[in-house]
Amino acid sequence: MIIKRKVLVIISVIVAFVLLGVPTSASASSKTVPAKYRGTFYEYAGHKKWDKLIIRKHSAQISGPGYGEKPFKAKANAKANNHKLAFKTNGRDKQQIFFTLNSKLKDGASSMFPENDFSLATRKIKHKRYKVVRGFQSGYWFDFIKGHKITHRYSGLANGKY
Repeated sequence: MIIKRKVLVIISVIVAFVLLGVPTSASASSKTVPAKYRGTFYEYAGHKKWDKLIIRKHSAQISGPGYGEKPFKAKANAKANNHKLAFKTNGRDKQQIFFTLNSKLKDGASSMFPENDFSLATRKIKHKRYKVVRGFQSGYWFDFIKGHKITHRYSGLANGKY
């Protein structure tokens, strides 16, 4: 009789885990950007001018001719939702790590960051490998190159061949 009760308790615990779900790790957003994503990245905007993306531990900023006169800043402690830094990774594909800096926004158009987010990748330019942050917007991709102002705009149609 006691053995039947123990077996019944064990079975009910197993059924409870199956019905309620096993705890899983959630990919929640963070106010801190991991070290491998940080740095100063440049994208050629033409006429010897560059757009600049700065990603720091608790802030991010984008500026340049393509982004207006004043830099757009996102900080972890900002009051406005479109200026709040909320870092989140969205998965991997083709040696890229996809991430967003405004993961709490429901409408990507209210931020100056690219609407379809970013990816961290590497690319070969003149026999050297560079770390790049690739932005996606309106069916196109464009690369911000870490630490180097290269006078060529690396961009293209986002058709799956990056």
